[in-house]
Amino acid sequence: MSHCHHINVPSLDKGAMGSYTYQSPKATNMYAVIEIKGKQYRVEEGDKFVIPRFKADEGDEVKPDRVLLVGGKKLKIGTPDVKGAAVKLIVVGQQRGPKIRGFKFRPKSGWKRSWGHRDEQTVVQVEKIKA
Repeated sequence: MSHCHHINVPSLDKGAMGSYTYQSPKATNMYAVIEIKGKQYRVEEGDKFVIPRFKADEGDEVKPDRVLLVGGKKLKIGTPDVKGAAVKLIVVGQQRGPKIRGFKFRPKSGWKRSWGHRDEQTVVQVEKIKA
C-alpha cells in the first residue's frame, strides 16, 4: 500500500495582464529571466554577464528579446512574456571567448585536420528591472 504525501503548492492567480502572479512570503531581490538570441539568463539589478555578440558600442542600451519571468516580492510568470515588464541592459564591452580546439584524424592513412574557434561576445550590465 502506497502512502500519498500532500505537498503545499502555492496557487498562481491569473492576472489581468495575462501573466500569473504569486505572492512570496519572503522579500527577496528583484530578478528576471530574460531571453536573448535564443538563450535564457536569470539576472538581478547590477549583474554583469556575457551574451552572444551584439553590434553595439560601450554605453549603448540593449533590449532583451523577451522577459519570461519577473520575481522578487511578487512572482510574475509570463505566458509567454510578462506584459509591461522591461529589463534595461547597458553594454560594458566586447570580448572574445576561450579558444576551442577541434581535431580529427584517420588512423593508418596519416590524414589529420585541426581547427580552432573563439566566440565573439558582448558583456552587459543590468541597469534596471521594471515589473
